[in-house]
Formats: sequence, structure tokens, C-alpha cells
Amino acid sequence: MSEIKNKNGIILTDKTVPDIHLSPSQMNMYSRCQQAWYYRYILGMKTPPTKHLTAGSVYDDALTNNFQQKIKSKVDLTEQEILDIADTSFSIREEETEWYGDSPAETKDTVISLLKEYVETGISEKIQPAVTQKLYDVHFEGMGWTIKGISDIEEVNGRIIDNKTTGVTPNKDINKLDQGHKLQMDIYAIAKKYSEGITEGNLRRLDYAVKLEKPRIVQIELPPLTPEDVKYFQKKVSAQFQQMELLRNDQMKPDTNRSHFMCSQRMCGYWTRCIKDNGGTVKP
Repeated sequence: MSEIKNKNGIILTDKTVPDIHLSPSQMNMYSRCQQAWYYRYILGMKTPPTKHLTAGSVYDDALTNNFQQKIKSKVDLTEQEILDIADTSFSIREEETEWYGDSPAETKDTVISLLKEYVETGISEKIQPAVTQKLYDVHFEGMGWTIKGISDIEEVNGRIIDNKTTGVTPNKDINKLDQGHKLQMDIYAIAKKYSEGITEGNLRRLDYAVKLEKPRIVQIELPPLTPEDVKYFQKKVSAQFQQMELLRNDQMKPDTNRSHFMCSQRMCGYWTRCIKDNGGTVKP
């Protein structure tokens, strides 16, 4: 990698920055379903958020507000104040959510129970935030893309923390960890390391709020980033970008990936258009 220069928050390795930006969410959507990615990022089609997206957004809103004020106050909001923020956030997001017959009240109760578990386990007390929602914009030399990502929390000791909500217990084996989540953390670590110093970006953790019968928080520490990780990341993104360009130029037909668990009427807002374009069925 060439010498890195930091200009206006953008990590540059050559003089020209491409117009095409990739993000962790975009890359995860592409890996999950090329067809959904095509609808969203090529045709510009947007769909209402599902209950799962709304739940995750409300959860993030509550924690982000707490840690933003904690940077100055050095203390957490009370549990009730955090829950009040979640209540307000949910009220704002409820109308725009496509519920597909699901109960908004049950989703709200689930988020509240996850936040209570997070606060009562003392996790928030141990976090000393330096910044929240930090934007990174990374460009590797000679690449036709830049990567944009926003980290949830970064502590004063440099640790990057990302919050996730999930309905299944995550596997703590790093080799079996959700690859989309690992890719996301790699992006943050690479950006932090090469913009702030070679020793930065080594501490990173995923905090999962698991929506089981009894809510629980599962914390997974990721190992320090290695030069091999950076090379693998660049190779993976480059290969994916080349395929995206073929789709962008109508040189390849997008794969629908109907076997993926998120390919359902409840999880994907593109299902009617997908059937119209590709035939077949999409599970309820």
C-alpha cells in the first residue's frame, strides 16, 4: 500500500477519488441477493423498512443518544431516559414501517426488553465513548471504488464497538462469525488504522442483543487486524466490484438467490417485482 494521506477525512492513496462508493450494507445486500442489490442501487428503488430494520434502528437510536451525551457528561442516562428515547424513536418510525400483519406493539416490547438487558447488565457503564457514528471514507490506490462506513461507538482507548440485534445466538467462533459483520468491522479497523496510526484499529467488538425468549447480550471480541486481512479485504471487494460493474452495464443477469433465509415476503420489499421479473414464487 502506498503512503496514506488524510484530506478532509478521506484516506487517499492517489490523486483521483472515484465517484462510486460502496458501503457495508450495500455489500452485504449484494452477497445476500444480487437482484435486491440491483433494484436498490441500480434502479434506485426504495422499500419501507421491515419490523427487523425498525427494531434495529430504534435500538441504535437509544444507545447512540446515550453515548453522545456521555462523551461530555461522563455518565449514562438513566434506564428510563434511554427507554423514553426508544419510545419516541419507535413512534416516528412506526408509520413508515411495513408490518405485514405483525404487531408493532410486540416489536416495540422486544426492543424495550433488549435495552433493559443492555443497561441492567452494566455494559453501558463500562463504555467510555470518544465518538459515535463516525464516518470513514477509504480509497485504495488504483481501485475504482471507495468504501464508506459509519462505526457505532469508538472508545477513548480506541476500541471500535458495533451494536447488532438478532434473533439467533451468534457463533463466537471467529471463523463462523457472520461474514457481513466481520467485513463491516474490517472496514472500520482498516480505516482507523491507516488514518490515525499503525497501532489503531486493533481493538474491536461486536455487541449482539439477542431476541430470544429471555433477551441476552453476547459480546464477541475480534482479533487485531493483520496485513493478510487487509489484502483479503481488498481482493474480496475488488472481485465483488467487478461483478457489480457487469450488472451495472447490463453484461450480467442478477442472481435472485431464492434459497436465502431473507428471501421472503416478510423480509424483502422487492418480492412482487422479483416475481414479475423472474417468475417463480417467494415464500411468505
